[in-house]
Amino acid sequence: MKEDLLIIGAGGHAIVLVDIANKMERFNSIGLIDNQVLKGNVVCGVPVVGSDSDLGSMLDENPNLKVIIGIANNAIRHKIYLRLSGIFKLASFATLIHPSAQIGVETKIGHGVAIMAGSIINSETHVDDFSIVNTRASLDHENYLGAFASAGPNVATGGNVKVGEGSAVEISSTIAHNLTIGENTIIGAGSVVLKNCDSNSVYYGTPAKFIRKK
Repeated sequence: MKEDLLIIGAGGHAIVLVDIANKMERFNSIGLIDNQVLKGNVVCGVPVVGSDSDLGSMLDENPNLKVIIGIANNAIRHKIYLRLSGIFKLASFATLIHPSAQIGVETKIGHGVAIMAGSIINSETHVDDFSIVNTRASLDHENYLGAFASAGPNVATGGNVKVGEGSAVEISSTIAHNLTIGENTIIGAGSVVLKNCDSNSVYYGTPAKFIRKK
């Protein structure tokens, strides 16, 4: 029996999650929740069914309701989670994994995670809660992608790479083996990271260099 799923948000990231949920054939996407889009609008075939203020009553009517935050921005996704955590238990947050994703043995994938089409997560990698592994991203063996972090489309990491909570490794970036990216750090698009990167910082380039504090 399919589980009813609400997606928070009605933008580009949310419509990708609609597609993944449909392809998984495990969830029934009953609607989108968005404070900026009027109830009744239809996005990617799914109706906007309300705003944050409606979530409590929806959960009362359907205690087994699942939810996922369909917001790509790491910091905003974290803020929304903090707002929703008073309504939903952690176990209520669904993880969506595209059927074409390749998941290695002894991997650990947390709650509220989105894993997109064509992505690869190799053995003994830990993808923590509410993180995003985007289209065709590749995380090699024994990686750690922190909570509320993201690996953009076509990102590639070597083995034993650690990406801290809230950090964003942007599209087509590459991180060499055995490196650590601190928390809340941005690795700019197309960068090649050959050294550890500090927390709360922006890095960019080939090789990636410190640009500024975030």
